Amino acid sequence: MNQQLTYDSIRGHRGKAVVISNDAKGCYDRIAHIVAKLALRKLGASRTGLRSMIDTMQRMRHYIRTAFGNSKQTYGHEDQELPSQGILQGNGAGPATWSAICTLIVNAMKEAGFGYKQWILISKQAVTLICFAFVDNTDLIHAETAHDASTDDLLISAQDALTTWEGLITSTGRALAPKKNYWYLLDVVRRNGRWGYRHSKQDEDLVLSNNGDPQVITRHKANVANEVLGIQTRPDGKMQDERDYLLQKASQWAETVCTKRLSQSEAWCCVQSTVMKTLEHPLVATSLSRSDADTIMTPILKAILPKLGIQKKTPHSLLYGSASVQGSNLKDPWVTQLVEHLQAIMRHQHRDAPSADLHVENMELTQCHVGSAAPFWELPFDLYGCLAPRSWMKSTWEHLDKTPLTLKGPKFTVSPKRARDAWKSGASNNP
Repeated sequence: MNQQLTYDSIRGHRGKAVVISNDAKGCYDRIAHIVAKLALRKLGASRTGLRSMIDTMQRMRHYIRTAFGNSKQTYGHEDQELPSQGILQGNGAGPATWSAICTLIVNAMKEAGFGYKQWILISKQAVTLICFAFVDNTDLIHAETAHDASTDDLLISAQDALTTWEGLITSTGRALAPKKNYWYLLDVVRRNGRWGYRHSKQDEDLVLSNNGDPQVITRHKANVANEVLGIQTRPDGKMQDERDYLLQKASQWAETVCTKRLSQSEAWCCVQSTVMKTLEHPLVATSLSRSDADTIMTPILKAILPKLGIQKKTPHSLLYGSASVQGSNLKDPWVTQLVEHLQAIMRHQHRDAPSADLHVENMELTQCHVGSAAPFWELPFDLYGCLAPRSWMKSTWEHLDKTPLTLKGPKFTVSPKRARDAWKSGASNNP
């Protein structure tokens, strides 16, 4: 969700940014013990506890156990050899150790001046992002702070950011995998009267030093999706790839279910605990339309309704209705997506976290594009929606407008500067 909100922010500000996705080799298995010890000590870990853990790992000998017994060959501690490094898979302190090291690396990148810095338009607050990280997968984001900076300037500083990140990763004992790295150049320009992303040039490359063997990393266009935590994300905000991905999952599930003999109770547990959970997982970050949701659900309903003893042509209002109104109690992915979006906005609104800043920044950006005195949540989407660029926030507004639900939240509006000032959008729509 945060990544998609950041893409929307770049697009909404008509800005320039570089996003670099990288994957660290070996993660836990290549962490240098001295780095781990210093990072954990900085967070207050016990000197005695760290010595006990690290000394134990350095003296361990590892076997492979099979049904035929333990292997005769081993690896690990050898006399007169350097001790083995790494925190080991399954170590309870592994995630905390990785987080401690990653925090130091991110802070070092921030101190060096890299990252994405944006100014919230109405609240007058600063937003700073360095990266999005999940274990060993990290998406660096970098933009120039000067509004008149050229694309060449951005690429030079992005290369510096990548080189610095690679150096910091290498200093901890790990390395980046060149084949798993890729990057986007997001440069929003006006062309033929419409806003879009600038076409790529052949001489625009980012390079990994790769321990003295330089490797050019793959560049993708803004309309190319990549899988991140099971979600097909693309910087231009379109959902075709995610829809096709979920449709493929739904179709595979439907083909499998059609060949099974299931009782009605088994069929109900099957649909609720398997494929519906697969569909619900990405919904907080997606912006699927009503037609997209219906397309994804078509093979699922076609396969499961006969096994549930429900007529195939039953109206969706009954299928997705709750048991209290004699419905089938199936969850509508489109409604679930809207609820997930609204819950995310309310849940993060009062937290001191990047998600809260990105929500506020995107809401105020949408408000400025709409240009109305009233909060855009209270305006009819059919009349004002065309003024806002495509975004997660706009999609939430559009879907909310089609339901009886209302959102009463912070009013990100600008007060009139003079007594009889009027907003142009309000004046043009209310002659």
